[in-house]
Amino acid sequence: MVGFPWNNSELVKHEYEQDNFKIIHTGAKSKRAIIFFSGNGLYYPNTIEEFTEKIIKKDRYEWQNISSNKKICEYYELIIFCRDLYKQWYVTGINSKINTPDKVAEFLKNLTSGYKITTCGSSAGGYAAVLFAKLLNADRYFNISGQYSLYNHFDHVNKDPLLKIYKDNPDINKYFDLSNLEIGRA
Repeated sequence: MVGFPWNNSELVKHEYEQDNFKIIHTGAKSKRAIIFFSGNGLYYPNTIEEFTEKIIKKDRYEWQNISSNKKICEYYELIIFCRDLYKQWYVTGINSKINTPDKVAEFLKNLTSGYKITTCGSSAGGYAAVLFAKLLNADRYFNISGQYSLYNHFDHVNKDPLLKIYKDNPDINKYFDLSNLEIGRA
């Protein structure tokens, strides 16, 4: 049996029905938006207890402390946080309705229409920052210690449960290697 949270946990399924994004309007009038993507360190270790503490009790999103910086709030009018509860490079999106990378991109595109966009994340969140920077035509992205390819020397595609399931699905696996994407002024 595959370990938590990929073992059909009712707890994770329930939280996957929730939004798994947060939106903050800072009051700035800059027409700039930043989207923060949580990485696979969102909760660790992968246990029911840690998931309950970090996700259910604390409603944790990575980057919340940094985003509250006065300079960030003055520069960005819109701050968006996204998290991938399954910690699988957003292959199942952020929730049960926004459940593919393309649906995440469409959702974020609607939220950020008319804004100059920056994306940011580390590790798997860095990978997401690159992917969604491309899909949203962002002005810049910050990928901190993130991957550009899930086929790298860690071979995530054949080791991580959901990536393995989707590795032959062209609607999803088309994003497994971002190393050749052309991204604007990043």
